[in-house]
Amino acid sequence: MADMQQPYYQQPQRSKTNWWIPVGIIGALIGGAFIGVIVIFFSLGSFIGGLASKFESEDDKNVQVEKNSVLQLKFKGTVNEYESSRGFLDDESGTTFIDALAAIKHAATDEKIKGIYYTPGGSIGFAKQREIIAALEEFKKSGKFIYAFLPGGAERDYYFAAVADSIFMPQEAMFEFNGFGSTTAFLKTMFEKLGVEWYVVQREEYKSAAETFNRTSFSDPAREEIRALLDQRYRMFTGDVARYRKLSQESVQAALGRGIYDPDSLKALGFIDGFATELQMKAKLKKKLFGSDTSDETLNFVGLTDYASYARNDTKQNIQKDKKIAIVYGSGAIRSGRSAGAGYEIASGSFVRDLRKAADDKDVDAIILRIDSPGGSVQASDEIYHEILRAKAKKPVYASMSDVAASGGYYMAMACDTIVAHRETITGSIGVIASIPNVAKSCEKLGINIDSVTTGKAALFMDPGLPLSEADKQHLQTMIQSFYDRFLERVAQGRKSTPEKIREVARGRVWTGEAAKERGLVDVLGGLYTTIELAKKRIGADPNKRVSIVSYPKKTEQVEAILRMLNLDDEDEEEASEEARAAAKESINAAVQQYVQAQNPVWQQTWNTMPPAVREQLGYALQMMAISRREQVLAVLPWHLDIH
Repeated sequence: MADMQQPYYQQPQRSKTNWWIPVGIIGALIGGAFIGVIVIFFSLGSFIGGLASKFESEDDKNVQVEKNSVLQLKFKGTVNEYESSRGFLDDESGTTFIDALAAIKHAATDEKIKGIYYTPGGSIGFAKQREIIAALEEFKKSGKFIYAFLPGGAERDYYFAAVADSIFMPQEAMFEFNGFGSTTAFLKTMFEKLGVEWYVVQREEYKSAAETFNRTSFSDPAREEIRALLDQRYRMFTGDVARYRKLSQESVQAALGRGIYDPDSLKALGFIDGFATELQMKAKLKKKLFGSDTSDETLNFVGLTDYASYARNDTKQNIQKDKKIAIVYGSGAIRSGRSAGAGYEIASGSFVRDLRKAADDKDVDAIILRIDSPGGSVQASDEIYHEILRAKAKKPVYASMSDVAASGGYYMAMACDTIVAHRETITGSIGVIASIPNVAKSCEKLGINIDSVTTGKAALFMDPGLPLSEADKQHLQTMIQSFYDRFLERVAQGRKSTPEKIREVARGRVWTGEAAKERGLVDVLGGLYTTIELAKKRIGADPNKRVSIVSYPKKTEQVEAILRMLNLDDEDEEEASEEARAAAKESINAAVQQYVQAQNPVWQQTWNTMPPAVREQLGYALQMMAISRREQVLAVLPWHLDIH
């Protein structure tokens, strides 16, 4: 469309902060006996305050871009959907996904930017990566160059580089070019040694989230759906690389089948164009721009984050101010309650509050839910579902699926008017699971005897310290079936189908966005910009102009995150109570513990020695276990899919 080159921006918004509130509360809650704790906390507060001032100055700075500049495309950290308040000791910040897209699109028409220089870095999901690659393809149509430098890496790094005009590597590097695979850690044997048994109820056979607890390997249904995801990524990767490098797809597949390569082999096979060190790359870029690598002209690099800020300021004019779209971001696992404002999770209370603000804002014409979630609590998902229905009664609501929108993530999407998914999105997983740990054998091993007195048979339903009864198991089966039936009914309502037909493509099965579209679970294939274009058309916006975008949740500074932990942010001051004060004290203690642990991170050193795939799997399992402590019934992606 005519305005696909035009980025959409919204300057991060900040809430007011009252610095005296945490000071007063801390003083009231902690007596003289805890002076040492206060000193630690105030030291931490000063540290955080300094970071907050730093962030504010960085956001407000006016970036200047010189002529003959090259946009340096290197992602730092994880490319997230939106910028949240960072943790206490985290000083890394990456560019958000929408800013990365907008920066590349703006660079195509910016006379000061002559080309793009890509170097590997950061972590980005497959669907987001494909959308950024599409933006790079559009950039090349401007006639400007893209150079890539690969000091090493794997397929994920090469995918970005493949679209470049020229790819260079140091001659002594090594490159992992060996296809795609997925690993999952299975913990059944470990739990058996501890005497812990897991009782699992799943609807249906593909809903294999608890396999990591009660199996030692993939079940056949789980293996089948993972294979389908891998095959799609393999097909798209080899097809795209063949197209970019003017090779046959068969030759790319053959190369992947052979394994890890040195640069000489990669050049002989046509995957790279030459050898260079990083210093030599600068000379090549200079020659590309000025015709000579010894030119007196200055070669200027501008980083992605800085350029995104520059582009935002450069294009904030010329917006249809009478047309506004709200993007409400939902990233992370779904749980009940309110968010502390740090990290990435979907806390139903906070998400509902943001969605209601967008729905009740008379200036907002349409809402986009940007979903990047493997699911989580059924209860929290249902709370969000009903709020989406409320919003949909007021204005159009679109679902834009990112890398993952499965289980509870799909539960959110199915309430929207239109569902948009990328071809590589992981979605579906329409099913429910309950996994209950039982420690009766652990108690037996430790010589712990448990006795009980009850008022009836149901009083100790699913007590983890007692052996499971057949009545308990049957009761849980009935409950889970009820949740599953309701899930099917709601998907059927949203998709204008019947529960019987939906069950054929449900059964807990995970689909790619491409496969979900074929089966009627998704309406349109495309990314975030596709969804914006659909919303613009729906609200009657001029297709040749940009619309104003307002984003939720609002970016929070470090101090605001502390206030939210204390339950004392501006919006909630009236809700402060004795219960909130108790929670505040607990939060302070947690903050102090985090600070102390950071000074002597023995546990962190142990954690860091584990293979990354194991850390991710265990982290995902622990996150699901934390949610299940309060909400035992989950609609969650079967596993943390680690494709590498």
